[in-house]
Amino acid sequence: MDQKEQGKSNFESFDCDQFTDFAAKAMGFNIKAEYRQGVIDNVEIAKLMAIKVFSAPSDANCSDIAPTFSPEAGDH
Repeated sequence: MDQKEQGKSNFESFDCDQFTDFAAKAMGFNIKAEYRQGVIDNVEIAKLMAIKVFSAPSDANCSDIAPTFSPEAGDH
């Protein structure tokens, strides 16, 4: 499996709910129950953005600035 395929596999198995709990604990945050789903939703949006950015073609020897992503309505 090449690096790009491995990255795609990592994104597909990324658990936004589990990551939210881990990150909150690591930063010492206690996310109130009424805000938790909103935080998870934002992590899910970030995941979808990352998938698009990292799926853009790139050359390993390229030193150009990183690709950018502008979300559009209905993108997810």
